[in-house]
Amino acid sequence: FFLLFQILVFFFTLNSNAEVSFETWLSEYKKFALKKGISQKTVNIAFKNVKFLEQVIKFDRKQPEFFEDTETYVSKRANILRVMKAKRLLKENDIFTTLDVWENEPDYIPELLQNIIFGTSHIAGYSLEGKVNGTKMIYDALCKFIGVSPKWTPVLPEVENNVIYFEGELNSFEILFSIFEKVYSIKEDDSNLRKSLEMQTRQKKEHFDKLRKNYKYRRELNNYKVRFKNDKLQNINWLNEFRLEVI
Repeated sequence: FFLLFQILVFFFTLNSNAEVSFETWLSEYKKFALKKGISQKTVNIAFKNVKFLEQVIKFDRKQPEFFEDTETYVSKRANILRVMKAKRLLKENDIFTTLDVWENEPDYIPELLQNIIFGTSHIAGYSLEGKVNGTKMIYDALCKFIGVSPKWTPVLPEVENNVIYFEGELNSFEILFSIFEKVYSIKEDDSNLRKSLEMQTRQKKEHFDKLRKNYKYRRELNNYKVRFKNDKLQNINWLNEFRLEVI
């Protein structure tokens, strides 16, 4: 369902300005989902009682990432009230939880890290592509501000040994697990952050900062390709939604 939701949001966003009714779009989109390999049963369940909500489109056009500064954005999403609520929920429920953004970084709250599955040192977007794209945005904005045409177009190096091979019968979880183990092991980032649990406050803050400032070289999924020895697995179309090419 998460995959279907991703496709739904992406596809609808692209077509939200088209001069077609929601019913027409919905009918065409169901056909699109079926062609992507999603079963008729899943489509029927996912779109049961689906409605057009104009308010969602308005909110999409006003996402805070586009107009809030970094301090305001982070303070709204990792504030003390949310931290207190998170503590309570983690104690009362068996929740599979990961965290990357923390209240009062780099002086994060150890109790939260001790009660979640994975914790990372605010490194979302720290891939090579993420860093280069962020730099390009700043460069383009500066060029616009000073009235010159941008001339820099970054070219990234190709990833060596970028084909991931699979043999035998595998389920979707096993496939994704193997892919992420090769491309990005979150367990390593989690382990590095947990090393600071026994540190004093000053050391803990320095360790958190060091993890961010000296973050490892990492590439995005779209640089990798997947090859299956089992012919039955060659048509796994949902891998394309992760920007992975099946060869």
